[in-house]
Amino acid sequence: MIDSKKTILSWSFYDWANSAFSTTVMAGFFPVFFKEYWS
Repeated sequence: MIDSKKTILSWSFYDWANSAFSTTVMAGFFPVFFKEYWS
């Protein structure tokens, strides 16, 4: 049971960090990319 909780907690932190990274890239990188290359 403890191993299962550890697995769920680990995956939750991974998903949280991955979501934060994706949001940062979409909000910070894509607008600059579109402005510089496609405008």
